[in-house]
Amino acid sequence: MLKLGIVGWGYWGRNYAKYLDTTIDAQLEWVCDLRDDMLKDAKKRYPHFKITKDIKELVRNRLDGIILATPATTHYKLAKFFIENKINLLIEKPLTSSSTEAISLFKLSKKHKVKILVGFTFLYNQATRWIKTSIDKGYFGNIYYLEFKRQSYGPIRDDVNIIWDFAPHDLAITTWFLNNTYPLFINATAKKFSKNDQEDIGIITIEYPNNILVNINVAWLYPVKIRTLTLLGDKRMAVFEDTNITEPLKIYNTSVNYPSEKESYGASFRLGDIIIPRIVPVDPLYTQIKHFVNYIKDKEKPITPIEFGLKNVFLLEAINKSVKTKKTINFKNFF
Repeated sequence: MLKLGIVGWGYWGRNYAKYLDTTIDAQLEWVCDLRDDMLKDAKKRYPHFKITKDIKELVRNRLDGIILATPATTHYKLAKFFIENKINLLIEKPLTSSSTEAISLFKLSKKHKVKILVGFTFLYNQATRWIKTSIDKGYFGNIYYLEFKRQSYGPIRDDVNIIWDFAPHDLAITTWFLNNTYPLFINATAKKFSKNDQEDIGIITIEYPNNILVNINVAWLYPVKIRTLTLLGDKRMAVFEDTNITEPLKIYNTSVNYPSEKESYGASFRLGDIIIPRIVPVDPLYTQIKHFVNYIKDKEKPITPIEFGLKNVFLLEAINKSVKTKKTINFKNFF
């Protein structure tokens, strides 16, 4: 059984712990955090855990893997330390807060032969997996539009802006759905409306090859929690609502019929049935941790390896540049 540790006993650290204390073939032995109250909470919830403020303690105990659930601005320094000590990592998104740091970690991980998985939980969601499998089978036909809405009333962060906080998920889903295709152009707008120094609301438009358009709306200042993905294909369409527990995914057997050149009438919609696939409710975080354990054991190939996280950071930086310059970014010329 693998021995694991968690660095960062916040919201995500506690969520990871509840699964590692159950059915996954790995044992969580150590929790590391700089705050005494966080360590006391970990010990209270799980008395058998060992706690420490010193990350060197985790190396001395030769753990098989570390879950890094700290703010993005701390990822590089912490990950570098563990990579140089040859400890495998599951790093919460985003991988780092800059592409320079991400490239450095990528090179270090290859040098020291350390396995890195980046935590994009929505790629481990059963509904998005159903969509991905269906895309690959041609079920939706040619994809021409993806729309994401990830909005809620807080929590507002001060270490990163709304784009770096919410958009990594939607960028990851897009990259996955489109088989790692690089975008052509990126245009984004973001504004500050609260007293926070970071942007609170962002609107992102991305153009991909094959005439595919992606729109991402993210906000900390929104009256209700919305987590939706809309996919438009020339054969079928889909709407995924992560907040809908009973019917998260609906498939619309709807398409546009185009007339031939010889026909005089214009295009028309074909309105078919609405299908609600049966999605087995498996927690994405559980699936992700289990995958991390199997990746360490060489039982599964990584879905979101460090290369995937690196590309995600490049996209985030291009979006940020568009926000700052108020210009459309040609992604091919961005590097």
